[in-house]
Amino acid sequence: MDRVAGGKGRVIITASGANEVSAEYDNIKQGVFTHYLVEGLNGKADRDKDGAITVDEVYQYVSEAVPRATNQNSTL
Repeated sequence: MDRVAGGKGRVIITASGANEVSAEYDNIKQGVFTHYLVEGLNGKADRDKDGAITVDEVYQYVSEAVPRATNQNSTL
């Protein structure tokens, strides 16, 4: 935990780029990106099961889950 708490800086992960659109589905009551970001932060992104979710883990999780859920081939 010290490794994570000692980090500095900022990371911005967005749902879409300037010339792209983001998707919202009525059945999940929020944006697809937000849904998978929250899901990842709540534990599903913890690939190494160490109890800490890193930026890399959540980015990887979201960049795979969102295109899969929206039937797109590209990653974030």
